[in-house]
Amino acid sequence: MFRLINSASYNAQQLYWRNDIVPENDAIYSSYIKNINTILNELKNYSSSKNYTVTIVRSPNPYAYTVGGGKIWITTGMIKYFEAMAQNQEDYGIGQFSQDAKIATTLAHEIAHNEKGHLHHMLTPILLTLALFTLKACALGVLCVYRFVSLPAFILGLSLLACLTLGVLLFLVFRRENQDEIEAECGAFELLKKASKDSTLLKGAEQVIFWEYAFMASLHPLNPQEIERLSALQKMRN
Repeated sequence: MFRLINSASYNAQQLYWRNDIVPENDAIYSSYIKNINTILNELKNYSSSKNYTVTIVRSPNPYAYTVGGGKIWITTGMIKYFEAMAQNQEDYGIGQFSQDAKIATTLAHEIAHNEKGHLHHMLTPILLTLALFTLKACALGVLCVYRFVSLPAFILGLSLLACLTLGVLLFLVFRRENQDEIEAECGAFELLKKASKDSTLLKGAEQVIFWEYAFMASLHPLNPQEIERLSALQKMRN
């Protein structure tokens, strides 16, 4: 079932970005694509799966995400973000790092999401909640058809049920999302630490995760979720 979900998610992304996928021979981004794939291939040597691919799409928003099945998507806005960080970085006590190292931490984060099956963890409670809503809605419908409840009561009951279901879904997604991000950051740190022992290209890349949190803290106070992730990372480093 999850393979079908992975495939459907990937096809949906392909359809959504169909006019914005950057070809490998693009005049502006070809060197970036080659570099990103080189780093990804290096990381594959230290991950449990070798079936990772990355697709670059044109969007000003700095996003990198995965839809499961080893498919990673990076926007051109994220590439510009990599450039800005490499050009404007300051020393926060943990050193200066290259753009390649920042790319490596982003890819490692998405690989960790895949390795830990976060898409499946997120979808399972959502699908179960929606299935339960459907069953209850059908039961209300049957009661209405056989006139055990009036039509206004059916509409009111269905509305309340929909609101309750939406609240449960939002709670599940928010709760799971932060936990997944903590696991992905820690997974990325573990992967990069393992890779940096042997790979010259990825040497010290795991420290960039801490540098980025310091960079974010210089721009705005860290929110409770970011503080929780950083705390989990610091425990691993210590």
